[in-house]
Amino acid sequence: MKPTTNPESSPIFRHLLHYQQWYLTLLLILILAFPLGINAAHGQPLFIGPESYYHLHAVRQLSWNEPYHGALFIVQQLHPLAPVLLSPLLAVLCVWLFISIAKSISLRPIITFLCALFIIISPAAILAFDTISAQAIWLFFFLAGLWLLLKKKVNFWWSLLPFFIGSFISTFTSIITIVFLTIFVLHRKQRQLLVLPGLLFIFMPLQYFVGHQPFFLGPFTSETALSALISDLGAVSGLSFFLVLLALIGLAFTWKQRPFFPAYIFLLLIPVYVYNISLLFFLTLLNAFFAAFGLLKLLHRRWIFPSVKICAIFLLFLGLLFSTLSYLQRMPTMGPAAATSEVLSWIGKNTPADALILSSPENSEYIRYFAHREPFSSVHDPHDNSRRNITAEIFSSTYITGLFPLLEQYHLAVIYITPAMRASLPADQGFLFLLKNERFKLRYSTQGYEVWMFSEQELSP
Repeated sequence: MKPTTNPESSPIFRHLLHYQQWYLTLLLILILAFPLGINAAHGQPLFIGPESYYHLHAVRQLSWNEPYHGALFIVQQLHPLAPVLLSPLLAVLCVWLFISIAKSISLRPIITFLCALFIIISPAAILAFDTISAQAIWLFFFLAGLWLLLKKKVNFWWSLLPFFIGSFISTFTSIITIVFLTIFVLHRKQRQLLVLPGLLFIFMPLQYFVGHQPFFLGPFTSETALSALISDLGAVSGLSFFLVLLALIGLAFTWKQRPFFPAYIFLLLIPVYVYNISLLFFLTLLNAFFAAFGLLKLLHRRWIFPSVKICAIFLLFLGLLFSTLSYLQRMPTMGPAAATSEVLSWIGKNTPADALILSSPENSEYIRYFAHREPFSSVHDPHDNSRRNITAEIFSSTYITGLFPLLEQYHLAVIYITPAMRASLPADQGFLFLLKNERFKLRYSTQGYEVWMFSEQELSP
């Protein structure tokens, strides 16, 4: 392969890059509107995914160490459904801020366009910007801080405010902000600005130890690092396989090139992701960066057989299109369903206020929000491992001699069963089979969502 002419010189490319802000915004709106439109048409809740309900529940219990929930509370006062539009609005603002920042640092327009495009079509980013997501909120405040920092007519101290607000989300977002900001100011040889990451670093322990800030916020699903990585294999969000392929190509071409050394530091996100899959969004940003260079290298190379190059690029774009469309088709089914709200609202009206609800840990945020009750176990609480293990032991029980003592010990009288749980548990043995025992009573059921009551007192014959 030999170098060839720059594809950016074509009239189509020049037009696309000149108006990229508007084309990217239009594409973003179309992508984000699709799942919301499907849910609205079918009468399903517009808020998608458990993280949305985590934040909606947190708004009811405002805390000084979560100022972004205060902003969400103000938005919610405008209209109960107003937060649905918050993340899409933040997504549009993020695109505009990113393009403005790219111009300020003289990033090539084609790299700016490809980075933004690949983020927009990445499943992890689609999920983040179509739900109430802490990562989307962090990205907005982070980009807003960079934008203010690069404005020559604005005092750099103003940039500290958005950086500061974004750091409240979790300790890890503080670390990411501090590391990136330090690299950024050193790369631009503006050492006087090191005071900004320095102040964030000083404040970080106070947030963690005094404000009880979580180190990681999430995950909100029980996927493993491997099953959550590739969206094409059924992950809740994940990365597109074809974007990962492009990123590997980009990494291979840029390896050991001095201008890319700062980006290599963020490759450390990969082992951290294995520990906590909530970092997938940050991996998406890194993946889009290297994928942009990967595609650009493919476009800039002359192949021995040009027809093969055209076919390869065409198949690559088809793969990206298929990956995005298949994910958009899957996204409205992620829940919650309308029946979820109905059944959990029944629990809230017909059970004691201090009742613990036994269900899959992934239903915990729905239980808190709709039923106003505490779940016995949850996915994202790092201190809840023992209860998750007990929940797994309960649902894997095959005999009442092992099941009943656990239910009695932890006073688990209310059980919430979903179609997804029934699909994952064996019907002819184990927990679902034991529900036939006389100490269990089906109290409410609709569309496969069920509420069972367990009598802690053994029934007399």
